[in-house]
Amino acid sequence: MPYGMFVVEPLKKSLYNKMVNRKYTSLTLRFSGGHDEGMLDIDLTPCPPYPHSRKLNPETNKYETVTNPLTQEAWDKHAAFLGELEDWVWSVYNYNGAGEGVQYGDTVEYDLVTGIVYTIDWGYTYQETVSPNTRIQFVKEGNE
Repeated sequence: MPYGMFVVEPLKKSLYNKMVNRKYTSLTLRFSGGHDEGMLDIDLTPCPPYPHSRKLNPETNKYETVTNPLTQEAWDKHAAFLGELEDWVWSVYNYNGAGEGVQYGDTVEYDLVTGIVYTIDWGYTYQETVSPNTRIQFVKEGNE
C-alpha cells in the first residue's frame, strides 16, 4: 500500500467485546514496510504483568528467574489473544510492505473507551546532496 493512502478497517464486534470484557482500553496496530515485506506489531493496553522476575537467592547470592503461575496464566491468555487479533488484522488489512527500500508505516489506535480511532502515517524521505567537485588525485607508485 503506497505511503499516505491508509484505510482504517472496522473493528470486529466479537473482538471488541472480548477486549472490553478483559479490561483492555486500547488496541494499537503498528504497520511498517518499504522493503517488500509488511510488518505488524500489536499492543493491547494495559498489558498484564510479565510473569517472570529475577530475585536474589540469599543462600547462593545469585539471581534466579522466578515464575508467578497466576501472571503466567494471564500472560498465556494475553499471548493467545494477540494471535487471534493478528489473524483478524491480516484478514482485513492488505499491508504488503511494497516499496523501493524507503521505510514507511502506519499506526492505528482503536481507543476502546472513547470509541475513537487515531491514525498516524510516517515515512522517510530519500535525499541526495551533491558535494563540490574535486580533481582526481593519484598515488605515486614505485619509480614515479
